[in-house]
Amino acid sequence: MDITRGLLVFFGAAILDFLWAGYVTATAKHRAVPAATYSAVIVWVNGALVLVWIHEPVMLGVFGLGAFAGTYLKLRWFAK
Repeated sequence: MDITRGLLVFFGAAILDFLWAGYVTATAKHRAVPAATYSAVIVWVNGALVLVWIHEPVMLGVFGLGAFAGTYLKLRWFAK
């Protein structure tokens, strides 16, 4: 596993999960423009991440760890 790619996948997944938490929050509050913006960015980030780890299945584990970190950060530090 290339460490640079691993870090890209980890932080990319954290960002992606952070965005998902924002999307769910905006949707629950019926805020159409922020929700739609989150949705578009989620698709772009997710597509980029898939391109990075599609040839290296071990990156799926790193992806999961990044997703955990993103949700944790969103709910712990930014949901106040």
